[in-house]
Amino acid sequence: MHNLNPAESRAGVYRRYPDNSTSLMDDGARADENSAFRMFVDWKPSPHLSTLARQSGLPMPDSNAFNAAIGEFIAYWLTQTKARTQHEWDHALVKALKGNHLRSMNQKMASGRRLPKSENFAAIDYGEGGQAMNRLAQKLKWDGIHTEPQTRTNVCDKHGEYEAKSFIGQIWSKCPTCNAEVQTREKAEAEAKNREAKLQAWQKRIEGAGIPERFQNRSLKSFVAEHPGQKRALAFATSYADGFDDVLKTGHSAVFVGKPGTGKTHLSVGIGLRIMHRDNRTVLFTSVLRAIRRVKESWRRNSQESESDAITHFVQPDLLIFDEVGQQFGSDTEKLILFDILNERYEKRRPTLLLANVPLEDYRRKDDPPDLPLRPGVISYLGERLIDRLREDGGKIVPFDFESMRGRL
Repeated sequence: MHNLNPAESRAGVYRRYPDNSTSLMDDGARADENSAFRMFVDWKPSPHLSTLARQSGLPMPDSNAFNAAIGEFIAYWLTQTKARTQHEWDHALVKALKGNHLRSMNQKMASGRRLPKSENFAAIDYGEGGQAMNRLAQKLKWDGIHTEPQTRTNVCDKHGEYEAKSFIGQIWSKCPTCNAEVQTREKAEAEAKNREAKLQAWQKRIEGAGIPERFQNRSLKSFVAEHPGQKRALAFATSYADGFDDVLKTGHSAVFVGKPGTGKTHLSVGIGLRIMHRDNRTVLFTSVLRAIRRVKESWRRNSQESESDAITHFVQPDLLIFDEVGQQFGSDTEKLILFDILNERYEKRRPTLLLANVPLEDYRRKDDPPDLPLRPGVISYLGERLIDRLREDGGKIVPFDFESMRGRL
């Protein structure tokens, strides 16, 4: 058998002789030599393959050499006609290398015949590529397996006659129409799987943002705006979401004030979902009471979270939505916790949406007796300092001064 020197090893196309010896073909002989057994010795990764390998964390081989195991893998895929395009071949090679499946390939060769194992089969050694492929060609011929392409007419039970091809041995290509149907089905299944994976990832993000299940399908587009006040609120929310890059530059916040059921949660969640989906921003929806409870729980002796960590949890998101402002007790401790969270967000220019079912100013309900002290409004709960800071840099008080929308969404 002709031994290959490094220069010859790069040619990659062999001529067979009656005595079973082989030699490299020159460029002129390649064009009209149909029986040439192309061994891909001078293999180099395509840009597509390089991208796949990088995404898979797979180190690429030396482009000037080729491992014997990879050579055997190529031969196997040729015989099985599983890789019909360059992209299919790239995917197959990356999958095999990453999954360390090359060893098992050696036992799946033509008609169950086992090819000689490479000396460095497990440890990828990117040398001796030309010699290994030459040995492979000789082994196939010694086993009586033809290496030149052959054709014949086969009959598919479903699609009738078709031209079958055999590249090595007695393994013939399958019905091309069946293969196309399989590829179409596999592509559809892969696309469906990809959609499902994206949906699950999106659902995980929504749950991580703390958005209540009842509101996870709400959007700005689904908000019913008939009353002038509703239209103004929707216009503000749409502008806020669409201009969120500018919002982040200033950190301007907003307070949604109105009766329960007027759509404050709907619009705030609509803002959050839009910036999460379109801009990949982080959002956290929670009630003031839950935030206060979490910080207080960090004070316990056996707490796994420090007070600083608890506060940071509410400071980190690009947008914090604080629901039910004014429903807490209004103690000095609660006010201090709220100040720590909102003041740190203010300093970092991270915007906050506050949703309140109580008026800004202290108030009295219609059925309250005259001698009952005024009930505290948003300003009393948060304090003048926080209200002033929330109004800075374009911060808005958005009134929801219309009747409840519940039962109409």
